[in-house]
Amino acid sequence: MLFFLHCEVKRLAHHVDPKGFYDTRSRIVHGDTLGKKHQDRLLRLEDLRAIVRRLLRSFVEFAVAPASSYDKSFWQEQLDAALVDTAEREKLREALKLTQS
Repeated sequence: MLFFLHCEVKRLAHHVDPKGFYDTRSRIVHGDTLGKKHQDRLLRLEDLRAIVRRLLRSFVEFAVAPASSYDKSFWQEQLDAALVDTAEREKLREALKLTQS
C-alpha cells in the first residue's frame, strides 16, 4: 500500500511524505520531542488522510468487483514485477481507479 500511496503523493503533487509521517508517529508514540518539521507534518495530516481514504476506497471497490486479469495468482506471484514495470503499473492503477483526480 505504501507504494501506491507514494505514487499518489507524487502524482497529486502533495508535499506528503509517508516516511516522514511515520517518523512523526514514532516520535509521538515513543514520547520524543517534536521538532518543527514534525509539527509541520501534523498540519498536513488531512492531506495524508485524504490520500489514504482514496486508496482504501479504491481497494475495497476493487475487492468487490475485481478486474478479471488480476486474480489471486497475480497478487501472489506477479505483483512485484508489475510494480516495477511502468506500463503494467499504470494498468493496475487504472484497474484500481487511481488514475482519476
